[in-house]
Amino acid sequence: MKKTIILLFNALFLSAFDTSNAQNLVPNPDFENHFSCPVQTGELYRCEDWTSYGFTPDYFNSCSPDTVVNVPKNNFGYQIAASGNAYAGFINESGGPAPPREYLGVALTQPLIAGQKYFASLKVSFSGVGCASTKIGIRMSTLPYDSTSIQTLNNDAVVFTDSLVNDTLNWFPITGSFIADSNYAYLMIGNFFSNVASCPAGTYTSYYYLDDVCLSTDSLTCYTITGIQTPKNDLVQNVFPNPFNELLNIQCKTSERMEIKLYDIASRKILTKKFSTTISINTKQLNPGIYFYEIRNNEHVIKAGKVIKN
Repeated sequence: MKKTIILLFNALFLSAFDTSNAQNLVPNPDFENHFSCPVQTGELYRCEDWTSYGFTPDYFNSCSPDTVVNVPKNNFGYQIAASGNAYAGFINESGGPAPPREYLGVALTQPLIAGQKYFASLKVSFSGVGCASTKIGIRMSTLPYDSTSIQTLNNDAVVFTDSLVNDTLNWFPITGSFIADSNYAYLMIGNFFSNVASCPAGTYTSYYYLDDVCLSTDSLTCYTITGIQTPKNDLVQNVFPNPFNELLNIQCKTSERMEIKLYDIASRKILTKKFSTTISINTKQLNPGIYFYEIRNNEHVIKAGKVIKN
């Protein structure tokens, strides 16, 4: 009887231990918690737990009073947060002398265990500024860095992507696993590769948004987080043609009252139209270029995206 009780206790203890280890070791993984709302670029310090590990990465939040660093529209582009109302941003590659690559980092909730297998994930989205690039990844460290640090480009990252990330509409998941070879206490994100030639000379920025960072001993914890979350858009059947010339058409699956707002690349509102079911918008007055749209019902945004006028 005594032996049975001991075995049962051990089983419960190990179960509790495994459950705690299966949690995300990255605090504030979706950048939602903040000390204050950002008002300009380079203010990652306003976000709880995260800090610059090189140069001046940015913090974006829908609470910002300034459209420069707002969500979803800001000076770098238009992107709805992968989750919540906030995300970070950084320069992943530079084809010119300045500004250099940017890095951001965070202290883990507990150090890694050497010899243990870990799973990592993050989501990125190309802002459309500069050129699309590769090698976005995660590196581990036993020591923290700061904004003046110069990262060693030794082609070493525990998780990274070789894919050219050029999607400005959706969030691109980067996932992978590794065996910890030290008791790392810090995680950093950026481009740690020296031989990247995806950006031509003179293209001084390759700017990306970042959201939903995860590190765990459980693959389901992180790989579930990388599931792409999008606004509810089943009510909108089509926004076409794209690219468009003189008319932009919208078809919905419902007769409820809708509203479309169109913004230019500088986040200025160009037009607002109310409609039900379908609408054809005359765009002769618009200049050729990129535009962002939001379609709302009475409750929230049900679809958002990017269209191009020829």
